[in-house]
Amino acid sequence: EETRYEGPTGIAGVFQDACVAAGIPAVTFWAAVPHYVSQPPNPKATVALLRRVEDVLDIEVPLADLPAQAEEWEQAVTEMTAEDEEIAEYVAALEERGDAEVDVNEALSKVDGDALAAEFERYLRRRGPGFRS
Repeated sequence: EETRYEGPTGIAGVFQDACVAAGIPAVTFWAAVPHYVSQPPNPKATVALLRRVEDVLDIEVPLADLPAQAEEWEQAVTEMTAEDEEIAEYVAALEERGDAEVDVNEALSKVDGDALAAEFERYLRRRGPGFRS
């Protein structure tokens, strides 16, 4: 499905757009990471991206010790945040703002099943008869 996004982009967006324009199916993945912990490496984001790749491609990606690294990373971030009162207050304010935006479960409970089925059928029709899974 063509995007209506207009704004800053990176090489991944340019590459995806070129693929779509050439008739090559394309997908991009991204992980939402709070800006205050956006410096690589971020094993938690890496695991999330690889899990999504597994879902989309219906494959199993060997994660080795990445899940354990993600847990250690999250614990380290939590500890560092707790050690600095100013940072702790800042993070708490960001989390409150995020919680107030949209509760995904609440939003999903309002989804009309028939409308969802119709949208899925429309999606399958757009893929065309030549699509193979």
